[in-house]
Amino acid sequence: MINRNVIPQSRNSAILRARQVVEKKTDLYFLDTETTGLGFTDEIVEIAIVSFDGSIAFESLVKPYIPIPKEASKLHGILDSEVQNAPRFMHVWAQVEPLLQGKTVGIYNDDFDIKMIRQSLRLTNWKPKFVTIDIMKIFSEYIGEWDSRRLSYRYFKLDDARNYFRIPIQNSHRAGEDALLARAVLLRIAGITDPI
Repeated sequence: MINRNVIPQSRNSAILRARQVVEKKTDLYFLDTETTGLGFTDEIVEIAIVSFDGSIAFESLVKPYIPIPKEASKLHGILDSEVQNAPRFMHVWAQVEPLLQGKTVGIYNDDFDIKMIRQSLRLTNWKPKFVTIDIMKIFSEYIGEWDSRRLSYRYFKLDDARNYFRIPIQNSHRAGEDALLARAVLLRIAGITDPI
């Protein structure tokens, strides 16, 4: 549970960072993925890109090389039967990468999504051709709870941020809605109330 009554010193810095990102507008996108799991052999099964204005710029299911485990399907609701005729990630990425090239991409926990893109491309040395902004880290700075074990601000789940700001988008664990939710979190940190 996040304490709403405490305003940390780090909050102003987080607000400033969020506002600087939001100023990019036309060069700002939001990305989310759903995967077969969290491990080093897992892959993307869905990807979505949302524009600054909240429209879906790209969304696709992806056929992984491994079956989707039941635990992952329980979380995001994507079944093997739904991705059976979907394109492989390398074909999807061929459409996505030009859209994002040279842009700023907001991601809630960018380390995870970039790792999954790399694994799904099967290219360990792949580097993004865009700048990523980790909305999770900005939100963590906004809340300002110090984690002495990690020597950084405590991280929060996307659903925690949704609840904190009372954002009406559900955290469905589907790429499109979660990218929209990450967008809404960044806007709220920046002090922008977006009609959702």
